[in-house]
Amino acid sequence: MKTRLQWLWAFFMVVTLVTAPAVCADGEWKQWKEEKGIIGYERPVEGSKYLETKAETEIDAPMEVLLEVLMDIPNFPKWMHDCKEATLIEKENDFHRVLYFNQNVPVIGQSDRWAVIDSKTTYDHPAGTCTTSLASIDRPYERADGKGIRMNKYTGTFELRMVSRDKTWVRYTAYSDPAGFAPAFVAKSTIRKVTFNGVDNWAKMAKDPHYIKAAETGVAKPIIEKAIADGVHKLSKK
Repeated sequence: MKTRLQWLWAFFMVVTLVTAPAVCADGEWKQWKEEKGIIGYERPVEGSKYLETKAETEIDAPMEVLLEVLMDIPNFPKWMHDCKEATLIEKENDFHRVLYFNQNVPVIGQSDRWAVIDSKTTYDHPAGTCTTSLASIDRPYERADGKGIRMNKYTGTFELRMVSRDKTWVRYTAYSDPAGFAPAFVAKSTIRKVTFNGVDNWAKMAKDPHYIKAAETGVAKPIIEKAIADGVHKLSKK
């Protein structure tokens, strides 16, 4: 009988890279900010008044530590911009989960926005990459307080590329249609911060001893190290 690690390894050797459902963007990416080594970009989305944004940088942390942060769903409010609550609803396996996500809207009188999100993590070892894709789904869900507005759509993609064993290039891309009344200028400011601040805070979380320790016994490190030892997982430049 295969061990759990062998089963996971076999699975990720044959799985293809999965990404969140694409939004149809009709413009080129334009840089809107560069600070602390993080570059923020944005572009229009066809048929929407809301922008798609992304932020990218290199983080001095191993890939598996950054993945531990992504897999710690209840602590999303500690680093995801204006996230008020995140709750695990269903765990199919370590790399496929369904969660409830509640986003604060920084405007007086505006309701929180929330979504049920499907999250998948996949590896592309020959490219030295790992991707966590998130997408809102129509799964029935009732908030205990009956408040808030369900988002029309949310997609997010966290891309990681191993530059060295202790350095990882990352990119976070996101798009959301918040539903209800949401002034475009407020949504624009918020979605910019979702990706830019998200990457900045992600780097800070990776320095937390809790995640560094968790990565030593977590599910990701053995998979990555086996792929490296077998000459399959490659270092990658951006």
